[in-house]
Amino acid sequence: MSRKEFPYKLDGIETNINKRWESGMPHHPEAEKVGRAIGFIDYKFGGDSLDLSFGGDGDNGDCLLYALDIYFEAKDRHEKELDDFLLAFSNSCEVPPRDSEK
Repeated sequence: MSRKEFPYKLDGIETNINKRWESGMPHHPEAEKVGRAIGFIDYKFGGDSLDLSFGGDGDNGDCLLYALDIYFEAKDRHEKELDDFLLAFSNSCEVPPRDSEK
């Protein structure tokens, strides 16, 4: 995936990281897990080259979490839309009776 492509729709999702930070939007639980895991792995095995810091005051780790929030919110919406479609599709399908049920 290139920088110009994104696999999910972003309609209705706040994509401005500064606005997310200024309004104090809570982080997506998966963003917290992944972002902090990346920070730990970088610190432990990457010589802290990313120098991620999570303090809630605009640190680079928090910027990473807000970027991940956008990704996971869009992913969640996409999966819900897919689930809704599959549910509607399965409800509209008539399964023919088995021979033993005739």
